[in-house]
Amino acid sequence: MNPEQIAFAKRYRHFLMLIEVLVCLLPRWFYPVLARTLGRWLNPYQLRADEIQKGMRIALTPSLVKSAWMDWLDSHTRFTLDFLNYKALDADWLQCAIEVEDPVLLAALQQSGGLLLTYHTHHQNTLCCALGLAGCQVSAIAAAPEESPTFPYIGRWAQRVNADSERHFRSGKYIFTNNKRVLARSIRTCLNNKSILVCLCDFHQPSVTGPVGHIFDRQLSPPTGTVELALKHQSPIFAAVFAPHNGRLRLQLKRLPAEDGLTPVMAGYLAFLEVCARDNPCCWQGWEWLAELPLRDN
Repeated sequence: MNPEQIAFAKRYRHFLMLIEVLVCLLPRWFYPVLARTLGRWLNPYQLRADEIQKGMRIALTPSLVKSAWMDWLDSHTRFTLDFLNYKALDADWLQCAIEVEDPVLLAALQQSGGLLLTYHTHHQNTLCCALGLAGCQVSAIAAAPEESPTFPYIGRWAQRVNADSERHFRSGKYIFTNNKRVLARSIRTCLNNKSILVCLCDFHQPSVTGPVGHIFDRQLSPPTGTVELALKHQSPIFAAVFAPHNGRLRLQLKRLPAEDGLTPVMAGYLAFLEVCARDNPCCWQGWEWLAELPLRDN
């Protein structure tokens, strides 16, 4: 790890230690105040403020960047407060905390199962909890926590996120990407069982054969292996954004055109993100790496 990564990991550890103590001492109604005060001031992502706001300035008018950045920090702190309470999530939490923009589309997803492509929103683990509490069997593709360079500093919390959220998956599980053979077999099992398989593809992983997508004025070549398996299984494919909105966590869903092949699926996936991120900039962590992506060809 370079010095910047070490500084970030250490600050993240201090942040989590403090929030963990405060969660034990403070009532839940005080959490929004906590997010807007200590959550902003001590947030480890303050160390990456320049990169994140640089990404925001690519897509947002300058007058919106400051408020979007504050909302983004609040969203991250909310995730921290939520995951420390994952064990206590129940049907009452689901009813009070979650807003579903299109209940009909959610019902279709629950009925058919399939691949649910989401994004780095801070709340992707919480999304899986919500789907499980809504009655769905859920599995999620994820990197093994031990593979992160920050693991020596915040590893116990990373493992807690997975263990405590997986309690709500209704026999589903996290499928880690470090064992490719197990990964492919587990994906096929999920798709055959018509459960919901959650996957994030909103990062740049160029390949010779993969499609080149676009987000704002940048090129992005997302990983597509899971999508290709879903297409072979003729599984329904949906996109989901899950992020704070008016005090609740809003679920936005879109059915992607799986019948038209890989390129339209990925184009629809990135187009949905662009619309949602313009409307609610705190919904996407990818502002952090947007400015580093290659410029879109004209």
